[in-house]
Parts: sequence; structure tokens; C-alpha cells
Amino acid sequence: MYKFKNWFLDHYKQSVKIKTKEEINNIYKACQLTSFIYEKVIGNDLKPGVTEIEIAQKIYDYSQQYGADKKLAFPTIVGSGSNSSFIHSTPTDRVIGEGDVVQFDMGVKYKGFCSDLSRVVYMSKGSGKYSSQMYEKYKLVKKAQKKAIKSLELGMPFTDIHEQVVDCFKKRNLHYYFQHSLGHGVGLDIHEFPFVNKDCPKDVCPSEGMVITIEPGLYFPGEYGFRIEDTVLITKFGSINLTKATKEFFIY
Repeated sequence: MYKFKNWFLDHYKQSVKIKTKEEINNIYKACQLTSFIYEKVIGNDLKPGVTEIEIAQKIYDYSQQYGADKKLAFPTIVGSGSNSSFIHSTPTDRVIGEGDVVQFDMGVKYKGFCSDLSRVVYMSKGSGKYSSQMYEKYKLVKKAQKKAIKSLELGMPFTDIHEQVVDCFKKRNLHYYFQHSLGHGVGLDIHEFPFVNKDCPKDVCPSEGMVITIEPGLYFPGEYGFRIEDTVLITKFGSINLTKATKEFFIY
């Protein structure tokens, strides 16, 4: 058993994919496209009366119009209202209305390489049943993500970065609503090593050339949920956010 565990850990570490300059350039292009498409959708297409499926289709149509690969990085998530409380929802014919939270999780491919972006918006300028309490939780998620990305620059082990975010939510007694890993590697596959969670080997740390996501989130069953996710490049000078799309919360 001991030998198998050591073999597994060695295999795990070897599977951590350090990207070449060309690979990074392709991921960067995919991230640029994804950020552009997201901002175009929320600026032009996301209005009360459209359905989740219609918005997901717009994302795909724009990806083809602006030069992404034919196949997306993964099936697009557009979850509105209570559908946003599912971590991995599937777009439905639910009509998006004023006062809805809308969760996006989207990514395109460019020359085979993936991008990954999550954003959440509230369909109101600040009024509505959940706006104040929801916005406070949104700001907490945003703060947790910022802190986690900063920790990448300090070389903190991935498992410790994950626990740091859990502790951030625990201070508000909200850690029960953080229900997935903090992040994962990105490359030719949308989910690659390393995985940023409590089970990551203690000695696996951010290294130059890694591309990973940081995606804290909170989910309240039957009500709403959201995560903020960026694709991040680790360099010897620190980390670079490759998905620079706006994080504006109130949009309508």
C-alpha cells in the first residue's frame, strides 16, 4: 500500500502540466475571446424576456463569429433564478426576468486549448428581494478569490490555498455552501492537474508555466448561487489573470 501511494503521488506530480510559450499564447487567445464574448452578451443580449438556452446559443454563435474552434471547451452554463443554485446546471427554456441572478460558466477553445470563465450578474440596479444580502455574499466570494490569487504568487501549497478560502467563508458561517474544489489546471483538457482542493498533495505548489483556475462559489439550494472564476497563469514574477472580463454585479 505504501509503495502504491508513493507511485501515485509521483505520477500525480509528473502529470502537472507546465505550459510552453506557444501553449500559453493559445490559452491566452482563448481567454481573450471568452472575456470578449461574455461582455458582448451581457451588454447586448442579456435582457428580461430571453431564455437561458437563447443566451447559451448566443455565446456559441459569437464564438464562431470571432474565430474560436468549432467545439467549445465545455458545455456552456447559463443558470438563472433558482437554477443558479445548481453547481453545474444545464441551460433551459426558463425566461430570465428582472430580479434574477444569472450564473455564467463558459469557455472556448483556440487551436485546441481551453479557457474557463465564470461570472454572475443580478438583473437589477440594486432593488429586489435578495439584492442586499446577495451582494454581500457576492463581495465575500470576490474577496476570497482575490486572496487566493494573491496566495498563488507567494507559492503557498494548493491544499493550503483551498483551506484559506474555506476559512474565509467559515468566518461568516457560510463554508457549508462552498461545495466544490477551488480550481484546476487548464490546457488541452478543461480539467487538468493540479486540482486546487484539500486532497492535493501537500508539496504541490504553484510553479512557473502552470495555468489554473481559481473559482470560489456559494450555493443556496432552491434560491440562488454563484461563483467567480478566472483562468490564471503562474509566472516567475507572480500570477497573471488571463480572463479580464468585467465583474460588474448589477447590470440591468
